[in-house]
Amino acid sequence: MREQLQSASDYLLLFYLWGAEWMLSALLELSPYWSAPAWLRFVPPTAALAASLFVIWRGAGRKRPKPAPFSEPLPAHRGWWILPLLLLFGGMLLMLRVRTGDVYSAELLRSLALAVLYSLLGGWTGWPLTALGIWLFALCLVIGLGYLGFAPIVLGLLGGLSLLASGWMLRRWSRPSR
Repeated sequence: MREQLQSASDYLLLFYLWGAEWMLSALLELSPYWSAPAWLRFVPPTAALAASLFVIWRGAGRKRPKPAPFSEPLPAHRGWWILPLLLLFGGMLLMLRVRTGDVYSAELLRSLALAVLYSLLGGWTGWPLTALGIWLFALCLVIGLGYLGFAPIVLGLLGGLSLLASGWMLRRWSRPSR
């Protein structure tokens, strides 16, 4: 697994970029209270998209050795796909329960998708990302069922922080062994 992460290490910067974007966008949700211009809300996603395109363009031009195929079937344990399916099903039920089509449910949907992604990555990388996915899903349940009005701020800040943490973990796991 380490070789696959090392070959993708150029793209791990995307976790940091989008984590910072999520957090900055969540803080800008409070902008009506401090009278910031409306166009300021479009700056973080536009900057993150431009930086992402640059990272992808820069990484695609590099020559790197092709990683060896996995020596063991991944994930190593049976039933690794059950948790992502359960989170996906639970997320669909939560979205049916919320039944709104505004900024609150959009942030909830984005965070639920990230929780499912973490549980999928956790099947390959191990328990820490799975735990991060379960934590984010539980946070989505609490916010979705009881505090939906806080979703853009809470899920944006903590979802962005989870992206920063997962990027750090993946970068750390991709380092060569000492």
